[in-house]
Parts: sequence; structure tokens; C-alpha cells
Amino acid sequence: MLNQDLHPQPVGTSHVPLISTEEFIRMELEEIRRFQREHNLSENEAALTWINQFSMEWRTRWEPYIIPKKELVSRAREEMARHRWIESEKRGIDLGIHAEMDWIKHHLRAFKNYWLQMKEGATI
Repeated sequence: MLNQDLHPQPVGTSHVPLISTEEFIRMELEEIRRFQREHNLSENEAALTWINQFSMEWRTRWEPYIIPKKELVSRAREEMARHRWIESEKRGIDLGIHAEMDWIKHHLRAFKNYWLQMKEGATI
């Protein structure tokens, strides 16, 4: 049985915030531990039983809410390359890694925050 409290629920403006892969794993471990306590099983028995009986349904429900890291990294690399090209054009030489490090230092945090806000704004 799945813990109803841990199912995705609309929050505030009818959207579910995205979760990191680490949070997803932590939540799954909490679910297994809860199952272990409720059924008075050893850790291994609880994990094997829960994984075999409930993990597919649980993962299917939560996977749409995991932040897709590959997409974030891919988009960040595109922005970094764009920054490198623009700054190199301004100076008339390829700035290479220096322009990329400049983007990381000055723009990565804002880019990540913006990207996460855009993802969280998606409604279900």
C-alpha cells in the first residue's frame, strides 16, 4: 500500500513543484522504511517486498515531477556556448574556456533559478 501523504498533490496554484533525483530517492527510501515499520519486517524483506509489489506504481506516479538534469545541463551548455560566441565576437578572438568560466561565474545561478521557475510554472 502506498502512503497517500506522499502522492503528488497540487500545491497552491494547482501545480506540483519539481523534485530533484536525490529527493526522489530519499522519498522512496522513506516509503520503504514506512512499509518496514507497518509490517514489522527486516530491512531486506521490506525492501524486496515493497520493490516487487509497489515500486512500479510509485515511480510511475512520481517520475513526471523529477527535474530532468540532462535537459538542464544541455540548456546550460547552449547558453554557455552562446555567451562564448557573443563575447568572442565583441573582442574579435575566440575567448574559449575563459568566456565559459565567465558565464558560469556570472550567469549560471540566475539561469538555473530561471529554468527551475519555468519548470515549476508548468501545471498538471
